[in-house]
Amino acid sequence: DCVIERNVIIDCDSGICLGNSHRGPGTRVHCTGCIVRNNFVTRCPEQGILADYTRNCKIVHNTIHHPGARLKRLIRLVHDNDGLVSITHPWESGIDASPTYDPVFRLNNPRWYDVYPRFWKLHFIYHKLHWNQQAILGGEWFNVEDVGLCSVYADGWGVLALLAREFDAKLAIRCHDRNRKYQEAVIHKCWNDERKQFVSYFHQAGVEKISSAETVQTLLPILLDDLPKDMQLQLISKITDPEKFSLPYPIPSVAKSEATFNPHKSRLLWRGPMWPSTTWLVMEGLLKHGFKTEAEAILDRWIEMYLQSGIWEYYNPLTGKGLGQKYLGMSTIIVDMLHRSKRVPNQL
Repeated sequence: DCVIERNVIIDCDSGICLGNSHRGPGTRVHCTGCIVRNNFVTRCPEQGILADYTRNCKIVHNTIHHPGARLKRLIRLVHDNDGLVSITHPWESGIDASPTYDPVFRLNNPRWYDVYPRFWKLHFIYHKLHWNQQAILGGEWFNVEDVGLCSVYADGWGVLALLAREFDAKLAIRCHDRNRKYQEAVIHKCWNDERKQFVSYFHQAGVEKISSAETVQTLLPILLDDLPKDMQLQLISKITDPEKFSLPYPIPSVAKSEATFNPHKSRLLWRGPMWPSTTWLVMEGLLKHGFKTEAEAILDRWIEMYLQSGIWEYYNPLTGKGLGQKYLGMSTIIVDMLHRSKRVPNQL
């Protein structure tokens, strides 16, 4: 714990650095509880103020001036140890062209040819860096903390803890501790009280920014065991709202109220259609928290859609029309919900 204040720093590569990107074995953070305030920093081309592998630090009321900075790094936040998982490419989440990622690319309701070339450009950049993760994260071309992915990741540690109980009690405790840690990060950092929704984050030019698109990812914290009741009810209100996610065949990948909502087949995936895999995740969370009626209502419409259209990769949530690849295996995940709701005999 220390306070760095009332300094004038001129013509240095970096102005003030809390930590750095090199971390030895067993070292989790470089700085904890530090405060950087009321400093004047100018003409520091690498970065004005850096926070790297820090926890519970504050950077407030500083003046940083360098209008000609090539890297545009006035305040740079790297490896912030906030408990959220970063991805460095949209394909890592599997939710490729989600509107959650539009602001990362500085796009507004783009077309396919605005998006996919950027995906391949990331691949090219990372290949040139020999897939060095520190260099990739530091470059901040795509450094995203997707709330949906973070929620699934946190819940996954809980599943591992249940499995580990069968053969290794100590391992189960470690898995459970991680489950609690990552749940806490999502609940405390990703809930936006002003918007009454969960949000994602991305890093650019050393600044952490919010991505607030109302997509299916914003519903996935319903998976978290420790989710407070008031947040559960806020999510339920969105899941049951016909202007958002309660469409004829839920759950759409983007809320109907969003300008980016497109329920039809498109080269831009995950911008409106219903995908069985994410619908299953939402239902899993509903059942976990005792919202059986809401889960059963979703399953009723899911069954109706399958009887009408068959097994497809994804579906138009307004008409139930099957889209994408036919007979895709992952879309048979409905069988799990049919079994758990006792809609099929146990012997099947």
